[in-house]
Amino acid sequence: MGVISVMTKPVTIIAAKNLLIDCDDIAIADNGRKLFEHTHWRIETGRHWAIIGPNRSGKSVLAATIAAKVPLVQGRILYYFEKDDTHNPVGNPYFHRGEIVLISPKQHQNLMRRWSGYCQARWQSFESDNSITVAAFLTGERIERISPFEVTPLRTDETVYRGRREKAMALLGIEYLLDRKIIHLSNGESRKVLIAQAMMQSPKLLILDEPFAGLDAASRIALQEAINLIIVAGQIQILLVTSRFEEIPDGMTDILSVADYRINYLGPKKEFNHQKSLELTASTERQISNSFPLLNSHVNTDYNILVEMKHVTVTYDQTKVLEGIDWTVKPGERWLVTGHNGAGKSTLLSLILGDNPQVYANNIKLFDKPVQTGLDLWEIKHRIGFLSPELALFYPGEWSCIDVVCSGFFDSIGLYRTCSRKQLKIAVSWLDYLGIDSLANLPLNMMASDEQRLVLLIRALVKNPALLILDEPCLGLDFSHRRQIINLLDELCIKNPELSFIYVTHHPDETPAAITHKLRMEKGRIIARTEATLISGIISPAKYLGRFDFSDPAGPIFAWPGSSITVRFEGSGISADFNPINGQDNWLNIIIDSNESEPIRIDSRRTYVLASGLVPGVHQLTLYKRTEALYGEIQFQGFKLPSQCKILEPLPSSERKIEIIGDSISCGYSNEANWIADGSKGAQENNYLAYGAITARNLNADLVTLAWSGKGLYQNYGGDKVEVMPELYRRTLPGRKNRWDFQAWTPDVVVINLGTNDFSGAVNKKAFSDAYRSLVGSIRQNYPNAFIFCAIGPLNLKPGKYIRNIVKQFNAGGDRDIVYLEFPRQDIRKNGIGGDNRHPSLKTHAAMAEQLTQEIRGKLGW
Repeated sequence: MGVISVMTKPVTIIAAKNLLIDCDDIAIADNGRKLFEHTHWRIETGRHWAIIGPNRSGKSVLAATIAAKVPLVQGRILYYFEKDDTHNPVGNPYFHRGEIVLISPKQHQNLMRRWSGYCQARWQSFESDNSITVAAFLTGERIERISPFEVTPLRTDETVYRGRREKAMALLGIEYLLDRKIIHLSNGESRKVLIAQAMMQSPKLLILDEPFAGLDAASRIALQEAINLIIVAGQIQILLVTSRFEEIPDGMTDILSVADYRINYLGPKKEFNHQKSLELTASTERQISNSFPLLNSHVNTDYNILVEMKHVTVTYDQTKVLEGIDWTVKPGERWLVTGHNGAGKSTLLSLILGDNPQVYANNIKLFDKPVQTGLDLWEIKHRIGFLSPELALFYPGEWSCIDVVCSGFFDSIGLYRTCSRKQLKIAVSWLDYLGIDSLANLPLNMMASDEQRLVLLIRALVKNPALLILDEPCLGLDFSHRRQIINLLDELCIKNPELSFIYVTHHPDETPAAITHKLRMEKGRIIARTEATLISGIISPAKYLGRFDFSDPAGPIFAWPGSSITVRFEGSGISADFNPINGQDNWLNIIIDSNESEPIRIDSRRTYVLASGLVPGVHQLTLYKRTEALYGEIQFQGFKLPSQCKILEPLPSSERKIEIIGDSISCGYSNEANWIADGSKGAQENNYLAYGAITARNLNADLVTLAWSGKGLYQNYGGDKVEVMPELYRRTLPGRKNRWDFQAWTPDVVVINLGTNDFSGAVNKKAFSDAYRSLVGSIRQNYPNAFIFCAIGPLNLKPGKYIRNIVKQFNAGGDRDIVYLEFPRQDIRKNGIGGDNRHPSLKTHAAMAEQLTQEIRGKLGW
């Protein structure tokens, strides 16, 4: 009868009309710890449950417990599959074989190991002799017969199974696989075959553990529709396990949310708050170390091409898996490869890795060398880091974590050579960076799936290869772990701009922001080959705040400090192209959804990763130029987004506008001198934390800052009179003689903070007063309704009396909207200094901002 018992003592049999499974005060044991202690959970007829939670939350363990794969240490589970004479369900501590069917990653691994044997087997034609076809696998014989020597009749006629098979394969859209051998199936195809076999058994309860992992978008939709149809038919109860809320089919009625082996929600799906669930589990995310791991010495990257394929075709049993492939990968390119299950993606990668013998039968170059000339493929493997679902399935589980990582230095599956001290140090630094150093001596097969994938990813990265090949690196991982991997890849691209990679995924939200090119495959052919989505900086619906020169078709150019670009986008990541025109020490702050990220240095013309691994949805990004014009100009050449992400219309500008005209004080010169990023002067200047920017945020106002260190009204610091501030003020870009259109942006408030440099040495008081008066007059002419603050301080207050006299003259002439403002001399003992020449510190800037905020509120009522 195939009875499976989940208890060791008799229980009281009870009846319940709508009850299917009753978990009564259960607990599961793991290394002496009780999991899900005192859990009460009832699954009723017609209620279809989804267990959702992050990796290592216990969701798969709980599902396996329902299927009697994990023993209880407390409580009992009763199954109400049988009926008594009155047709009422009767609870039993057991169920019959076939009444509950569990499809999990473990079953998938067993299938592939049974019929493939080893990682590269599917590419070896001689191995297929030992493999069976999908048609032979999907039979009643394979389902019911545990032993090949079993001769008892089938419980269900083979014709019934055949009918169920046709229906299941049609629902999943895999009729074309019937004559295909198991060994030749892709990762996604083999998963669908397992699900079809489960559906053929027509169980009372079908448990699907991460069934969507590895499926393309169309297949995920098809499976969701198939599950919904099963639910509507009312013959099979569904229990779904997933880490992705968006994968839950509409027909699922209830949610059981878990975290850290505890239930945090149990009830109707319509009442479940997924966002709150994410917030509850966010605190348990593994933190990445601040210290980037050690990198192995750079592999030679002096190549013209990494991969070149011309008219490549691969055939198995007269079936063309690849046909007419022409593709080139150059250094610094990062390709996203997409396509349906069975499109040929993995076969394409197998040729690059040299795992497929047909590489020698095709016109392929790797690292500038033709393969057909007898290229040493082990030399090629040394330059490539590789991760795939097949590697995760077939890597021997007895090897320890540290041995698996170290095997990456030698491109072996298993460690058979002794690592040097340097190599071991590098491996440990990677484990420490990802927070799994405590697992160093744990066997791979004793790790959770997410930990295994991180270990195998490190194995691919540890030798610092010239080319990374990552085939579904985030397969089966929850949001936090997907974000961890994507962020790591983007960070690697920042650290090593020459890094190239080929990245395969079926999920747009798993796409690194560093992607530069996209390739789409269909039925063994390349159907699309494009650069990553590029939205021109000129026409994209972004908010540009500051003075931008839009005359160059390649993109707008900006130089003044505080110039910013704000964009709203829908997606999980975003990059941008920048070109530093005449300097390499310009820095941009990155603000995502009001949260500041570490600034980036614009030191070369390339793509810069701005954000990645974000929660899928709508986000706002602001790029803020923290450095002043003396560090050069920047050309913004457009945003790049992963596929299916898009730019949205920006939020409207503020109705309040402030303009600040000044020198180094208003730039924020040296205000972050304690933060020495690679010793650059530009890194020490942060206009975002200068008094003007803080004031604007206090008042919810837009700000334009026109300031340059050392500049004065009639003479600059040191006494030269070349390009003084009133002259630069009239320019769009201070380094070019292009006139700014003052009608383009009209401020409500103008703050002038000039004079400190004029009084740094010998000064002509009349020349200073004339220049100041002229500047105020031109401002009033350009902005008739603006309120003007004539400010001085906090370094040198000597110009104050002259500025005050000028203000009085304007007031006497009837202009009462011009006032004098004095920032007190900075209190060095209390607030310290920012850096060179005793410039204001961050604390002093904050005090100045508070004073200016109150002055503007008092005068304008903001």
